[in-house]
Amino acid sequence: MSNFFKAIKNLKPNKKNVCEYKLYYDKENGEPLFYSMDNDGGDYIVVDKKTYSEGRYDVYVKDKKLIKRIFKDISKLTQHGIETTCLDNDITIVADKGMNWSLRIYDN
Repeated sequence: MSNFFKAIKNLKPNKKNVCEYKLYYDKENGEPLFYSMDNDGGDYIVVDKKTYSEGRYDVYVKDKKLIKRIFKDISKLTQHGIETTCLDNDITIVADKGMNWSLRIYDN
């Protein structure tokens, strides 16, 4: 039995693997790209397990904090940024020629 106790005394404790749940996002506009537990390179923030499992994309990152969009956010169609060309008389139809529109969101 003495060899057993010597062996136990020489054992080193196992390191616990700490899971890190990450949300990778576009640094320019804060839009989420994907959730991952891997080191994929790029800008990310660490989120909790619940947020990771929900995998929501109706969020954005501002000042390295996750912000959920709420319905109070004001949005309107404007002619700026990444634009979609629509018919002059009907903005619900995408066309090759016409007016360019994009959705702009004003958050609180």
